[in-house]
Amino acid sequence: MKKYKLFVIILAVCCIVSCAVKNTYVPPHWRAQGAAAANIIMVVGFATRSPCGGDKAGFHSIFLHSERTHGSIQVDAGPGLKWDYVDHNGKYAIAHYAVRPGRYFLTNPFIFGSVQSIHAAKEVKLPFEVEAGKTYFLGAFSVYMLSGGKNIFGQIVPAGFIWLANKQQAPNVSAIKSKFPDLDLSNLIRLEEHFNMYPYIINDPRLLPPKCVPGDPIASVSP
Repeated sequence: MKKYKLFVIILAVCCIVSCAVKNTYVPPHWRAQGAAAANIIMVVGFATRSPCGGDKAGFHSIFLHSERTHGSIQVDAGPGLKWDYVDHNGKYAIAHYAVRPGRYFLTNPFIFGSVQSIHAAKEVKLPFEVEAGKTYFLGAFSVYMLSGGKNIFGQIVPAGFIWLANKQQAPNVSAIKSKFPDLDLSNLIRLEEHFNMYPYIINDPRLLPPKCVPGDPIASVSP
């Protein structure tokens, strides 16, 4: 059974890459402020030492949806994204969303590269719930790209993807605080445990394909 679906996109790559690479947009009817808001933090980036590091090719996206209202937050990792910190694992960007309390879910991860789009072959829908006045950490997601070889132009052709939110890796609180100094991180609620839908989104690095592990500090962590 196929794990991924391929779509050939006849669009200029720059049109795709130019969209929403700052990860700051929140639908107006989702927004909340002060004590009425639930604060969601999500970190995305690439494990640059891995042979499957997602920065090798492609433009990666995943969405936050609300069960109550329409609209979505698109979270991207790719060209044009400013990295907030670089460490021995890779390079990462931090996003913060102040939203109304309720039930949300991660959905529709995909990769766009070499003028084609790769999606999951089945629905990805990982729910979580947030309450007003609390701060939640969805995870530090390292995006991996599974290669399908190269095309006639020498470009890497993506064949699949994996989003890893390593539940054994502590949040980089100092980097989060540096970017969002007004956030209360004293009782940060971690949610990585809820995000495991192999092979698309995983929270245990042991589930990575063996070829993605060599030279990758993230993948060498033992739970």
